Amino acid sequence: MSRLLAAIAIAASFAFVENAQAQTYPSRPVTIVVPFPAGGPTDALARVLAERMKAALGQSVIVENPTGAAGTIGTGRVARAAPDGYTVGGVGGGADVVGTYFQNNTGTRFQFVPYRGAAPMIQDLVAGQIDLTFTQVASALAQVRAGQLKAYGVMAKTRWPAAPDTPTFDEAGVPGLHASFWHGLWAPKGTPKDVIASLHAAIVATLTDPSVQQRLTDLGQGLWPRDKQTPEALAAQQKAEVEKWWPIIKAANIRAE
Repeated sequence: MSRLLAAIAIAASFAFVENAQAQTYPSRPVTIVVPFPAGGPTDALARVLAERMKAALGQSVIVENPTGAAGTIGTGRVARAAPDGYTVGGVGGGADVVGTYFQNNTGTRFQFVPYRGAAPMIQDLVAGQIDLTFTQVASALAQVRAGQLKAYGVMAKTRWPAAPDTPTFDEAGVPGLHASFWHGLWAPKGTPKDVIASLHAAIVATLTDPSVQQRLTDLGQGLWPRDKQTPEALAAQQKAEVEKWWPIIKAANIRAE
């Protein structure tokens, strides 16, 4: 299981364009595009945020789930949307994985099994159709708490608050096996500066709400410190993740299908 870092902010690497519309934003509902199936951890997080953000924005916030191609379809929709702040994308870093093609020093061989979302994967794991998975805490926390699944380790440097009895892989004797899931919101390039500021303020207000924080904790989510809940921090996180994983992807000769 992996540690989930919920870095919620609006990316700052945009070419800002000032216009009159930014002065009255928002004047109609805002859509958060989640490119993964409804009911999954990213979708659940987006719906918690959307419910509270409508109070901060004074407009409804709708969550839509155009799925497919490992999130590419929904992400592409956001990238092609008008840069007016009415369509943003909510995505997570990382992926749900069941095994891989390799053999470890015990002679055990793992087989990769693709799934469309965490929900069917967890269902098959509970049913015994597959043997193990590396996934988000939020994807399997309820089943672990109910005793349906066993958590062997957390892929973070410290234990996860939502599962304090589960050791890290460092503690379990596999040092350095670290991978984090994180989430963010992105707007299309060219979104006006004032619109970005309004969205970011609404998100920060949402994350300081004690009831929202409790709901996120119940979902197995965690929050970065307030000083990291910024567009700059999200941009830095994305850059760091690309720099970390891209050499590994190239070395393993992993290609898109």
